[in-house]
Amino acid sequence: SSPAVGQLAGKLAVITGASRGVGAELARVYAREGAFVVVNYFSSKEKGEAVAAEINAAWPSRALAAQGDVTVKEDMVKLVADAETHFGRKVSVVVNNALPRYKFDP
Repeated sequence: SSPAVGQLAGKLAVITGASRGVGAELARVYAREGAFVVVNYFSSKEKGEAVAAEINAAWPSRALAAQGDVTVKEDMVKLVADAETHFGRKVSVVVNNALPRYKFDP
C-alpha cells in the first residue's frame, strides 16, 4: 500500500468512546488524514470492532478496536501499551471523547 498522507500521517491516535457517534466519526476522519487509530470502547465491543473494520477496509491496517474504561487508569495504561506494540510507534494524539456513566434519557 502507499504511504499515508494527510495532516496526521504516521501519528498514532487513541480516541476514547469511538464505537459510535462523534467518536466513531473522529476515528474515520483521523484515519482518512493518515493516522493510525485506536477505536476505544467500554462495553460496545461489536460496534467498536465494526468501526475498526470499516476503517481498515478503506485504509488497511490503520485501526485497532480496544476495550477500556476511561475511569480506570490501569485500563488506559494497558490500552496505550497494547496500541504502541501493535502499531510499532508511540501514541502522539489522545482524543478524550468518552462520557463515563452517561445515560441518554431525554
